Amino acid sequence: MNGLLDKFRLTLILLLIVVGASTLLARLWTLQINRRDYYLDRIPTSSTVTVRVPPTRGRIFDRNGVLMVDNEIGYEATLNLEDIVKYYRAQQNGDVPLASYDVSSGGSVRSRKLPEVNIVEVVKETVIPQLNSLGLASNFNADKMKVFYRTHRGLLPYPYRDDLGFEEYARFAEHSTSLPGVNVHVRPKRHYVYGALASHILGFMRQSETGDLPEEERGKFNHFLPDSLGASGVEQSMEEYLRGKAGVSVVEKDEKGRVVGEIRYEPPVAGGDLYLTLDVEFQYLAERLMRNVGRGAAVVMDVNNGDIVAMASVPSFDPNDFIPRIDRARWDAYTKDPSNPLLCTALGTYEPGSTYKIVMGVAASLIDKATSVYTCNGGVQYGAKFKKCWIHNKGGAHGPLNLTDALMRSCNAYFYLLSKTIGDKPMITAAELLGLGRRTGVELSKEDPGIVMGSRYWTDIIRQSPDARMTLADLSNMSIGQGETKASPVQMAVVSAAMANRGKVLQPRLVKKVVDHRDARVLYPTSQRQAPDAPTVVCDLTKEGVSQEEIEMIRKGMWAVVYGAGGTARGAQIEGMEYGGKTGSAQTTIRGKKGTHAWFIAFAPYEKPQYAICVTVLGGEAGGKVAAPIARELIDGIFAIERDRILRGKGRQLVAKHLSPAIGSYDPIASVQFEEDGGSVVSVVTDGTDVPVAVAMPAEPPEVRVPRAVSEEDVSIEERPDEEGMVVRRAKPVDPETLRALEEGEN
Repeated sequence: MNGLLDKFRLTLILLLIVVGASTLLARLWTLQINRRDYYLDRIPTSSTVTVRVPPTRGRIFDRNGVLMVDNEIGYEATLNLEDIVKYYRAQQNGDVPLASYDVSSGGSVRSRKLPEVNIVEVVKETVIPQLNSLGLASNFNADKMKVFYRTHRGLLPYPYRDDLGFEEYARFAEHSTSLPGVNVHVRPKRHYVYGALASHILGFMRQSETGDLPEEERGKFNHFLPDSLGASGVEQSMEEYLRGKAGVSVVEKDEKGRVVGEIRYEPPVAGGDLYLTLDVEFQYLAERLMRNVGRGAAVVMDVNNGDIVAMASVPSFDPNDFIPRIDRARWDAYTKDPSNPLLCTALGTYEPGSTYKIVMGVAASLIDKATSVYTCNGGVQYGAKFKKCWIHNKGGAHGPLNLTDALMRSCNAYFYLLSKTIGDKPMITAAELLGLGRRTGVELSKEDPGIVMGSRYWTDIIRQSPDARMTLADLSNMSIGQGETKASPVQMAVVSAAMANRGKVLQPRLVKKVVDHRDARVLYPTSQRQAPDAPTVVCDLTKEGVSQEEIEMIRKGMWAVVYGAGGTARGAQIEGMEYGGKTGSAQTTIRGKKGTHAWFIAFAPYEKPQYAICVTVLGGEAGGKVAAPIARELIDGIFAIERDRILRGKGRQLVAKHLSPAIGSYDPIASVQFEEDGGSVVSVVTDGTDVPVAVAMPAEPPEVRVPRAVSEEDVSIEERPDEEGMVVRRAKPVDPETLRALEEGEN
């Protein structure tokens, strides 16, 4: 019996040994063979990371090689949030704090626990204590960090500090290997040398997002150091040429995620250097002059090739305020300003008023009616309505006039009668031949094409009826640049240039060329334009039925505006130079009230023109008293600069300085007068009375404003730290009374 029991026990023990051994062998097979790769992947080892290195952005110069936009050295510290999370997991045996946030579902909002890392708590526990000990910690916006991590994970580094001085950068660099996920970078930082000068042309920058990565680069990098991208102006429109080509850095990290060395480095290729058609001294002069008024634009264009040598818009802004990000508090304050400083007034469209009578002269020439004579009796009768000429309010009439005299006196009645005679077709054709109603093609985005009454756009969009027809009332409004007629200062400068060069309608341009900084190879323009200075002729009026004699009639009328006995801009004469011009005072609505825009277009000199000019003052009462005096100073100043360059040569000092942003206003301007000492007197209309205001030049207001019209999607905003992101507590200032009491107690 005992023998059987012993045998049973032995068998049971052997069976247990066999089962245990089999289980152990099966588990070993699972761990070492079946799931070998899985566990190998979990063993901490060194790894390589491919980092995108952003290129240096191309510089921007004026036509003469004066540097306008440069790149400075900037220092920044970034956090790779995914690396920080991995380090935290390793230290806490895989545990990480979770976060919850509100999500929308079916129109309702509910809070639920999400399997998402509380990235703020992880950063505050892992990185911030060490940074505080080094004196390098900075407060941050915790909500922004959460959204950033949720959106980008480890692809984009979180911009922790972009305000580092060199000493702080050196301290970061010295200790970065012991700080998981903390990296420091030397990055070029955009610098606009002259501040607000030419801000609407140059534009402003924003930080790139993941979606901005070029298609050919996606999937190529583990980490992406973002570029600064152009958000407006030529910074945006010429992004392709300015941006450059990214470089590659392959770095090795140890098992703790710390960088131990660089394996491979391919340097980035800098963007091309861009040369504008602007003359920085002409631009400076134009902007100083336009600061006498609250809102408006001045455009100066070379009549021989279409180069825009100056284009000033007021109010304005400083592009440096957007580098690297614009402060949230400042942004919030800027958006309350109704004068829209980020709007390029030169590309906006407005009723052109009597400057449009030049277009009517071309329309008459198309059907051989330029020699017509009409009699002004103070206005024209349209059924029961009598449409007045401006002189009717003064108790007079112009009498019989030809085209030249009608332009000189700016007689409305003449052009009412002319529009009755010729009808809508030549009026529409003339406007379109001169480039109105469409974008000029200047190298800036968001250009307003304007409105030509009677065009397809006018019928379908404005009147919302494809069958709409021009009435006599429409024709009369169009003939004097009123009604729904709209044109931009740039477009009207093109019109003036076409009269100056005797019939050639040129495409205006702001970019002269882009060159490769390595070998000076021209990257832009392409072969479509044979040479940087070659003009692009959109239309030749002499090939469309307008004779040179008819163009001379219009030109003579423009000369008479300034020098004729009845000219509307006689006060804008320049001693020693003759030029042609045309005034305009357009009735409009400004902020829900009746108002006026003042215009003056011109070309100079008269016989051998070099430049066409357009000055527009939004809210100006009369073209002859507001816009023409500014244009006179601009023309006189430009030729004075050119004479000085010839006399002094290369040794002369540049006449251009850093400008603060011009501040906008809606004050109606009655007149502008310039003094011999360079100052000016601007009369502002207050309750129907002209109030003179002395203006010192140049006016450089200290404030900067940004309009509501700009979307937050267009800019990079630096959010102010929130309570959760306050990691550096600064001592509160002691109340003066408390401090005094403490001092008295010690005594």
